[in-house]
Amino acid sequence: MQLNKCFSQICIALTIFFGSTVTSFATDTRMSIRIGDFNDGFARITVNDWQSIIDKTGNLVIKPFERLGNYSEGLVAAKINNKWGYVDVTGKQVIAPQFDFANDFNEGLAVIEIDGKWGFIDRTGKQVIAPQFTNEESFSEGLAIVEVKGKWGFIDKSGKQVIDPQFDDRAFFREGLARVQLNGKSGFINKTGSMVIVPQFEHYKVYDFHEGWAAIKIDGKFGFIDQLGKLVIAPLLDDLPTLSEGLASVNVSRKWGFINKAGDLVIAPQFDWVGEFHEGLAAVRVNGEFGFIDKTGKMVIKPHFYEISRDMGGSVVEGFKDGVVGVVLNHKVGYINHEGKWAISPEVLIKSVENYVFLVEQKKAKKID
Repeated sequence: MQLNKCFSQICIALTIFFGSTVTSFATDTRMSIRIGDFNDGFARITVNDWQSIIDKTGNLVIKPFERLGNYSEGLVAAKINNKWGYVDVTGKQVIAPQFDFANDFNEGLAVIEIDGKWGFIDRTGKQVIAPQFTNEESFSEGLAIVEVKGKWGFIDKSGKQVIDPQFDDRAFFREGLARVQLNGKSGFINKTGSMVIVPQFEHYKVYDFHEGWAAIKIDGKFGFIDQLGKLVIAPLLDDLPTLSEGLASVNVSRKWGFINKAGDLVIAPQFDWVGEFHEGLAAVRVNGEFGFIDKTGKMVIKPHFYEISRDMGGSVVEGFKDGVVGVVLNHKVGYINHEGKWAISPEVLIKSVENYVFLVEQKKAKKID
């Protein structure tokens, strides 16, 4: 009871971001809180070295685990006694812990590792592609890239090699094309392995396709190409533009705005920074604070947040997902909805953390006993 009383006095004193999560430090308990993006109504929360899943009300739905993946396709990867398995959203074990590592399910299959080799399982835990690869990634548009003897190729969901290992780096299919590297240059192949856009770009100076366009960098300037490799926006932009929901961000004289796919300026450069549009809204920063605009440029949620959730690279704001986004206000973290109102208030989240910590301490005590 004394422990529970202690944590009921949690005071969030400092908040920062780490990866795609909001991290909050409670100085009186030296405790960090990280909240992730919602997916189909559930989000992962990390408190110090333990993880759980919360629902849209902010309540814990899974008891704390040492490590959890993200909720995906009805299951969550969970680390139990140094082995990985899967639980459902109630925390019930569905696939017994048996893997050295397990990734989130994607397109019905999940990447698993056994004795340094990688393969795929289905949602029953059956190995549909036996562990045999030195490296691999999740399926994307029906194909997965795998590494064989230092080269990368693609397999289908039966494990059949459909594009021979020949590329110098991993790649993913996006909108029917995959960005591949050969001899230090990058181009694009289709799903038959045919080269659609010949390798001509410096590696890491061409990006995956999104909404029919791919950003490219030539002589220090950014532009866009279409799926035939044709230049649609000349490389005249100083900073990497991102295309989302039909609009591309542009930086003009150190202020950000948006153009449409015709190249017309539709939202005048006026912001210190902008994110991508998600669910019709984009994050913007004005005088060090974050708010949200709609696709006309109207400020629908005024800038007053200290931070908002970011992707794993930490440079592009994810923005709204599943109707909510994580934010920091007055050194407290929670989720807001499209109207800027709390969907999960800091007070609710702190209460969940209090319950969470109590469960963790109970689990530790049982191990000691």
